[in-house]
Amino acid sequence: MFHDVPADSGYFESVRFLKEHGVIGGYPDGSFKPDNVVSRVEALKFILNGINSDVMSATDLPFADTSVREWYSGFVATAYNRSVVIGYPDGTFRPANTVNKVEFLKMLLLAMEVDLDTQITRDVYADVPHDAWLAPYVQFAKDTNLIVHDGGLFHPEAGMTRSEVADLIYRLIVLKVSGAEQFSAGIQVSEGDVTRFFN
Repeated sequence: MFHDVPADSGYFESVRFLKEHGVIGGYPDGSFKPDNVVSRVEALKFILNGINSDVMSATDLPFADTSVREWYSGFVATAYNRSVVIGYPDGTFRPANTVNKVEFLKMLLLAMEVDLDTQITRDVYADVPHDAWLAPYVQFAKDTNLIVHDGGLFHPEAGMTRSEVADLIYRLIVLKVSGAEQFSAGIQVSEGDVTRFFN
């Protein structure tokens, strides 16, 4: 494991699981840097590795502020090709921007092809009205206990850290593998089922 992910931390199991299955790696100094914020392109790498997706070679990218010469080009091309990302109305992707909670949630749920209920009739949280575009994604996260929330607020614009990203991916994988309706720490998944998920 990583020297900066103590066994008593709330995200230890998430990081251990994802490292064990090749979803995440650390830094050359043996650290994971759990509190570092995640950029939008880093988020795509986390997500596509989390679903064990083949990453295509990029010869062209649809966003004005991305380049095929950058390390992230294959991840951006793959995510765009899979309709996981569409970018901003001005034709940019803003690759270096910190990914926020709802952006990451949407990308992850789209990548894992989760069916969502789009008929949301009540406000999900005080800061997530029922008619907002993000409501179906946040409602799913609430119903399935994917994200631990802060009282009556979701804080959709809050930036995501590496530990938070790892925890969210882990929770959704456990749900997909186990077939459970809501994540809990006590859910047991067999190694065989996990192997089939990643293959």
